[in-house]
Parts: sequence; structure tokens; C-alpha cells
Amino acid sequence: FKEGAPKYAGFGIALMGLIGPLLTGLLLWLAARVAGVRATLGRAMMIATFAFYPIIVEMLVNAAQALVLADGAITSRQSLSLGPARFLDAASTSAVVMVLVGHVDVFTIWMAVLMAIGLKVVARATTSQAATAAAIMWVVGLLPGLLGALRS
Repeated sequence: FKEGAPKYAGFGIALMGLIGPLLTGLLLWLAARVAGVRATLGRAMMIATFAFYPIIVEMLVNAAQALVLADGAITSRQSLSLGPARFLDAASTSAVVMVLVGHVDVFTIWMAVLMAIGLKVVARATTSQAATAAAIMWVVGLLPGLLGALRS
């Protein structure tokens, strides 16, 4: 597994960089509709694309941490997190708790805030509508990890 991971990691990152903003834009458009915001799909995709910029910063921060931390210090994805999950032991903590606490992260919250600001400015949503749509997106982003943790 470790030998093949670097080979396919670049492909996965490139694929996520292309599909991620499109899928997130579609989900943001749906979340905005639920919150009462009448944004166009194109504008929702634009907002989602800009909201993806913190992921680039997160990758750079994680790479810097991987360079300076000792080999044994990185035990899980949450070991690199800039949130409370960093301080939990992945081996002794429930997978569900790790996912829930791991989603309270600087970069995840930053993305949600950017989505709310984007909806407020671009789609002329009220603060309440934009915050509701961003909260829906934050919960939607939590679901894949939570479902995976519940299966394990």
C-alpha cells in the first residue's frame, strides 16, 4: 500500500481539485435553495471554487508539519489537524468522535465562512440565509467521514 500511495496520490489530488469544486458548488447551490437563497448554479460553483483555496493552504501547512515533526508524531490525519482532534489519541478514541472533533478544524471552518461570505455578497443573501447554507454545507462535509466511521 505504501509503495503505491505516492504513485496515485497526485492523481487523486488532481481529480479532487477538478471535481471537488464542481460537486461542492452543486451542493452549495442546493443548500442555498434550502436556506432560501436564489443563487444561480454558476455563482454557487464560483463561490465553491474560491472556498476551496483554504485546502491549498492546508496542504502546504500539512507538508510543512510533515517535514518538521518526528516520524512517530504523525499517527493519523488528525495528527496534522489545526483543531482539537490533534490532541486526541486516534488509537484510544472512538472513530465517530475523531470524525466529529476532526471536523472542527481551522481550514474546514474557514471554508464554511468563505461560503457564507460568498453567498451574502454574490447572491445577496441575508446573513441568516448565508449562515444557514454554510452550516448545511459544514454538516454535509461531515457526512462521508461519519458514515465511514459508523461502518468501521
